[in-house]
Amino acid sequence: MQSPRLKKVCLGCATLIALGGAAYRVMPAQQSVRAPISGGLHASLEAFSVKVEPAPVGTRRNIVPAKKDRGAAATIAGGAGPRSQSRISGVSVAGSQPAGTFGAVPYTRTWGTITGFVAPGENVQGLGALPHDPGGNYEYKAEFEIMAPAKPGLNSVIVIEAENRGSPNFLNSLHGIAATGPPSAATYEPGFGNGFLFEHATSYARVQWQTGIAAGVPKQAEGVGEVIIRDFGRLLAGRTKIEANPRFDPGTYHTLILGGISLSGFFVNTFIAEGFNADPLDGKAVFDGAIAVDGTGNWLALNQLAAANGSDEFPYVVPNGKPLDAAALLTRPQSDPYYIDIANYTDFYRLRASLTDRATPSERMRRYDWPGPHAAAPIDQSSASARASRCNGGMLVDLNPISYAPYLRAVMFELERALGVESARSAPPLPPTV
Repeated sequence: MQSPRLKKVCLGCATLIALGGAAYRVMPAQQSVRAPISGGLHASLEAFSVKVEPAPVGTRRNIVPAKKDRGAAATIAGGAGPRSQSRISGVSVAGSQPAGTFGAVPYTRTWGTITGFVAPGENVQGLGALPHDPGGNYEYKAEFEIMAPAKPGLNSVIVIEAENRGSPNFLNSLHGIAATGPPSAATYEPGFGNGFLFEHATSYARVQWQTGIAAGVPKQAEGVGEVIIRDFGRLLAGRTKIEANPRFDPGTYHTLILGGISLSGFFVNTFIAEGFNADPLDGKAVFDGAIAVDGTGNWLALNQLAAANGSDEFPYVVPNGKPLDAAALLTRPQSDPYYIDIANYTDFYRLRASLTDRATPSERMRRYDWPGPHAAAPIDQSSASARASRCNGGMLVDLNPISYAPYLRAVMFELERALGVESARSAPPLPPTV
């Protein structure tokens, strides 16, 4: 017999499928962490709070509301006050190409390398032992790409993806494509699949953050990747200035959404829990919204959480690491984003999703339990090696081919509406937690 909760979940999912279909297609000095806690991570994140230094004394479809001035700090090129602030300092464009026309607006894909530095005031474990310039800054490089209108300023919202092992899995799910690899090597099919984001006047970007993939993120200080993601967001919000070669304007965005799936969903959780969504100049949110697909409170052993758990740094979850529920994850009202946590049904026995499946403590947070697998299998599984992998004891087992992508498109559009994006005002409101 089906439980009332299961019926509720199925009804909610059926609604999301309808919405996700044709109707949408129209379109600080390194701070020591307190002593490690045995037996996993304590629910309180007091040990992980980041010391934030206060700052010294005609669009097409998106009308930018005047709720806050994203560019107020844009005149600060190298940081202000007695010490420097971390930032992206330069952009080297390696190439660009037309990405197609969406809603009568030509889009361009631009890729290359960013350079930047991590100032000695950042809360990054191992930062002090890295090579540094005379000012004490650690310098890095990482690849990036941006897909946006050829004319800057037409879109007010951008989705920034935390890559999954160097590939754009979040974009793949939204657009129904299968791109892999770094920006310098990735290829995309004409039209970018269904073109969902672009049809909804939303730009897209990604930047490398992971050790072994991003050239500037060292194994002994993986928290550098969190600084890169934060400062890439600050750049696209117009909070810092850059030198670009050749001349390149990435645009300035009023609304930023951070997204990730599976491992990169764990990164989103880690980024928020460790306080990196706070702008070091004023403590306000860098990303207005965040979606962690298969996140379920899991975190990566990159930085502060790893140190508190007594774990070595590596870009994955720790076997004894306790997932963080929303009350432990969202502890900074000034900088916490509108947070969407998504669990697929396989996450309940694979990623301990039941530990965080509880009432949400904030109106600016949702938890959705979906009836899709963590990763949908191909429809044609005749040659899929997973059917005969060792986890099945050598037996051929058909895997679930049902994708959660329609749900994700619906939630993305609804989150944009919740954040006040003009081009998403026709979207229905976000459903309650189910």
